[in-house]
Amino acid sequence: MGNKQMDLTIKKRVTITVAVPVIVICLVLTLYLLREQTTQVESHLKELGEQITKDIAHMSEFALVSGNRSDLNAKLNQLIVGSEIQSIKIVNKHRQDFLGINNPYFPQQTASDLLGFEAPVYLTLEKVNTFDVLDDLNVSDDNQTTSTSGQKVIGYVMVNISVQTLKEQQRSSILAGILLAAVTLAISLMIGNRLGKSIVNPIGQIVATVHKLRSGKYASRVAIERQDEIGKLAADIDQLAVELEHSKSRVNKQMLELTEAREKADRDSAAKSRFLALMSHELRDPLNAVSANLQALEDTKIDDYQRPFLDVSMLSLKQLLQLIQSIMDISMAEAGKLAINPCFFDINDIVDNVVSLYQPAADKKKINLVSSCHIPDDLQHCRLYSDPVRIQQVIGNILGNAVKFTHEGSVFLGVDLLTQSANQVKLKIEIRDTGIGIPEDALDKIFELFEQVQAPSYRREGGAGLGLAISKLITTALGGRLSVESQQLRGSTFTFEVDVAYSIEATASTAPTERKEALQKVDTSKRVLLVEDNLGNQQAVKGLMANIGVDIDVASNGIEGLDKFRANYYDLVYLDLFMPGMDGFEFAKKIRELEKNSSTGRKAFIVAVTAWAQNEVREKCFAAGMDDIIVKPFSKFELYDRFKKLADAEQQVQAVLQATSTKE
Repeated sequence: MGNKQMDLTIKKRVTITVAVPVIVICLVLTLYLLREQTTQVESHLKELGEQITKDIAHMSEFALVSGNRSDLNAKLNQLIVGSEIQSIKIVNKHRQDFLGINNPYFPQQTASDLLGFEAPVYLTLEKVNTFDVLDDLNVSDDNQTTSTSGQKVIGYVMVNISVQTLKEQQRSSILAGILLAAVTLAISLMIGNRLGKSIVNPIGQIVATVHKLRSGKYASRVAIERQDEIGKLAADIDQLAVELEHSKSRVNKQMLELTEAREKADRDSAAKSRFLALMSHELRDPLNAVSANLQALEDTKIDDYQRPFLDVSMLSLKQLLQLIQSIMDISMAEAGKLAINPCFFDINDIVDNVVSLYQPAADKKKINLVSSCHIPDDLQHCRLYSDPVRIQQVIGNILGNAVKFTHEGSVFLGVDLLTQSANQVKLKIEIRDTGIGIPEDALDKIFELFEQVQAPSYRREGGAGLGLAISKLITTALGGRLSVESQQLRGSTFTFEVDVAYSIEATASTAPTERKEALQKVDTSKRVLLVEDNLGNQQAVKGLMANIGVDIDVASNGIEGLDKFRANYYDLVYLDLFMPGMDGFEFAKKIRELEKNSSTGRKAFIVAVTAWAQNEVREKCFAAGMDDIIVKPFSKFELYDRFKKLADAEQQVQAVLQATSTKE
């Protein structure tokens, strides 16, 4: 019932509200008037009947006394003509019929259609004295009926009057009432409908305008000119539409400005990334020449006077390379392109590498650098799968800071296993020191870019304030968590947690400590070609190779290198990517085409040597047919390690050839 009421429109509600009270009032008034009219007619009919009965009784007195019925009959017949009298009956005092007359113009009616009246006929003494017929009629005082007024009753008159006319009047009144109610209902419905339209139509306009405003058509207006509440509501909505239109214009303008600002920011970011990448490349090339030449010089005979100069140069170069790498990492992280290159590795190798890197600095400051790697026995021979370079970078940044800011006591590096599932483990790497600590108000800022603790004791140690910020970015990219706890003058504890996959059968990448042993297995008989346009890099690579007894050929661009390759087959090719004439990508494709058309079945091991370390460049290198990549600036061990990879590749080729010949 409630839902049906809710479904009624405003127009219907207004119509019902107007019509129902009017109809009820009309019906009540009609019934009241009908009742009053009926009462008045009945009262009038009774009075008329009583008066007629009395008149007939008066007329009947002489007839009863004299017995003359004919005159009375004639008079009564004249009386009933055109009247409502249905019948007249006169009896004597003993109720014996004296005279009876029926109205011939009325059909026989039931008692319910008649209204009966009765009146006594009195004997008037004056008339008796006048006519002096008492003795003849045997009227004496002894047997006369006397009324309460003292008059003598000599008979009775009974008159029946028809109420058919009354009923017809009632029916007419009812029909008139119904007609009046119908007319009133029609008028009220018309009024209600008109009133409903006067409310509903403008409300419909308002609703339609609101829907248009909701759909974004802010130029829509209600445009209702009224002074009542609906007119005020329409005016308010129109004002709201104007404000929305102005707001839309402002928002569109702001959106346009924001879009332009975002596009400009994207262009600036892209330009910055391109600039940083270009600067990185342009810096890495000469720095690689410096680094490689210093490494080549390091393997020569240097006296004690020259050694400090070489050590300072190597340390300064290392710091500069770290700074350049940090800037590149920040740029890539801001662009969402921080490279994560997962592979299988041994966590013990990472711990050994980082400790060996910072052990000289710890020894120089006379502090203890302790490491511990608690891996369960069943996982000792498993290989973890993640990005070992990035994990080592995080550990190295934190451990380097710990050694830098610890002047006495110890620095501890520990690796523990927190959880283990079927194919994944959670590592907890903790670096704890007894250094100067970090003020409490600076703990929330140390992971922000270019933020450093501003106390003099911290500023004396120098640094760009990038290490911890980059570590945080790398940790996020790896899906890990980096946190710190510290007390000033008592030390700090950094906790690095990361989830890594693991495998029992996989083999980890060769560790740097194993690379030194691999130098003893370098095959100096292999023919090596260097395709490089930078003279400094040419000299450096030639010097490093000469130190291990390998003689190499050099080409300054891809065209020259291709000519040399056609004339003399090479087992190992170190290839720069961006050179004039023919770049490294095209060169590699040409080499693979030559090998494909050759009947020897030999395949050169091509190593890209580039300052561009982006993932896109790596993918492009492998797509061109290259086998491996070395990023400038490189260490001499990275160059030497490719001889071992060449030997591994040749063994795989031989195994495939033997398997094929066996099947044949």
